[in-house]
Formats: sequence, structure tokens, C-alpha cells
Amino acid sequence: QVVGQAYNGLEAIEMIPRLNPDVITLDVEMPKMDGLTALKHIMIKFPRPVVMISTLTREGSRPAFEALRYGAVDVIAKPSQVSEEDILSQEEKIRNTVKKAARVSVEALHFVRPKTGITSSLENLNEPTQSELKKVLAIGTGIGGYNVLLQLIPLLPPDLPLAYLVMTWMDEKYLKAFSSYLQQNTEINIDIPESGKELKAGNCYIATRGNYVTVSTNRNGKYQISVDIPSLTKEATNSLDMMFTSVAETFANNAIGIVLSGSGDDGIQGLEYITRSGGTAFVQKPESCLEQELPTKVIKSVNKVKIVTLKEIPEFLEKICNSPGAS
Repeated sequence: QVVGQAYNGLEAIEMIPRLNPDVITLDVEMPKMDGLTALKHIMIKFPRPVVMISTLTREGSRPAFEALRYGAVDVIAKPSQVSEEDILSQEEKIRNTVKKAARVSVEALHFVRPKTGITSSLENLNEPTQSELKKVLAIGTGIGGYNVLLQLIPLLPPDLPLAYLVMTWMDEKYLKAFSSYLQQNTEINIDIPESGKELKAGNCYIATRGNYVTVSTNRNGKYQISVDIPSLTKEATNSLDMMFTSVAETFANNAIGIVLSGSGDDGIQGLEYITRSGGTAFVQKPESCLEQELPTKVIKSVNKVKIVTLKEIPEFLEKICNSPGAS
């Protein structure tokens, strides 16, 4: 049910206390106050699920990344006759997204403020000054990954003896743009994994689930990454399971895995293997996810998994790395 309609961002903000909507949809281009500015005000004053629907919020665009970092649960390109999808399919996508957004708990929503003094591009990264790498946090996410990573990665501690290995569901052609944007808003170094590249503490390596990414120890005793790209006739399946399993086999009780928003089954067996190897497993609280299917299945299937919100993860990592006996 549409309970109200505003013609600009300022009017929308003024209507919220009176109408108390479950979900808000926002355009970007509006008079008096644009949608991104309105979104920031909403997240601070009246936090609730917001879906951005605009010609500017196409997948991989900077306005889309900005909206997700500001707290939107999802972004959709405004329906268009020139889209590959027909108008009815686009309308159905909007309805389904709004319904999913309505299930996201308010406590999960927050505006991630930009950090100061952060490197602005992937080409000018400083070498990390952290201590020797001791642990790895493997992060897996599905559809909705843009949102949770833009909310989580800026919160991650940059000074722990920990490397971050991320596998997410996105089109490969948007990976570099996403990584560059993320680098501008986080203190840790963002990198795209390549075969033979050394894992370093303080670095976050982001890959897409179209590839197989694993870690191992080389002949010099260093931890390194391997990337296997399927041929054109094949499709990567169970890529999260493979990443989690390799992290468990290489790091044993120093392995940490987390499953975020997503659907399907990929990641469940690998996360269970991490716990059996003595490592630590986390799963995002389903109520805070746009896609709740995979986190819900993880909770039912993985023993000893800890259910957390994104905001709680940094504190848990600090405890794991600084606890007596941590190695």
C-alpha cells in the first residue's frame, strides 16, 4: 500500500513522522533536496528501509554505491523501455524488492560516514605496516553483497594480524569500480586477488563468485592466493565452499569465516568445515539481510556458528586476535 507521495526530499522527510511508512522509495534527482541528501537525513533521524529507484542508480554506478553506503537496503534502475527486461518484469522486480526491504530490521540500518585521510585509488596504496599475518577472515555474500560490504568493510580494523578475503556476487565488469569506491571509504587496503599474490595483513581481497579463489602455503612458507577462472563453457559452482574449505585447511584454528546476505546453499559446507577445523564461524543476523535464505540455512546447518550484526563483527575480531593464546 502506498501511504504517501512526496515531490522532493525535503517534503518526504517532513511526511515520515506523520505517515510512519515501513519502506521508503527515493529517486536521486529531485528539487529542493536530492535523494542522496534525503537518504542521509532519513538514516540519522528516522531510520527505516529505503530503496533507491533512479536512472542514476544503475548497477556499478557511483550514485548506487553512495546510496548503499548511506544506508539504502537496495538500489534499482528506474523502469525503462530500452531495458533488456520488459516493463512488467521491471515492475515486478520493484515490488519484490520493496517487500524484501520491509523485512529488514531497523537496527541493521546505518549511515557509514567517510573516513579521513584515506587513499583515493587502488594504484597508490601504501604497504601495510601490520605485524605478520596470523589469521584470515573469509567473507561470503550473495545477491545484496554491494550493500553489506559497503556497510561492513569500512568498519573492519586495519591494524590486526588479519587478512580479509571476500567473495561476492556481482558482475565481474563492476569489480574494479566497486573496489576503487570502497578504497575511498575504508582504512584497510583493497585489492583484487591474482594467482601467486601473497596474502598480507591489513589487506582486503575482493573476488566475484564467478571464479574459484583459494589460499595455500608456498615453498617459502608464505600464504598465497590462487584464482581459477572457469572456461567459457563452464560456470563456477560452490565457490564459497571452496574458499572456506581452503582457508580452513591452511589456517586451521586461525581461520574465521562469515556468511552474509544471500540465497542458495553455497557456503554452508565450507563454513561447517571451518568450525570442524577449530576455526570460528559467523553468520549475519537474518533480520538484517535483504536476502535471508542463506543465513537462515546456515543457522540451521552449521554447529557453533555465532549470529551477529555487521556492527558487532569488528569487536569480535578484536577479541579473537587479542585473546590469550591467539596465534
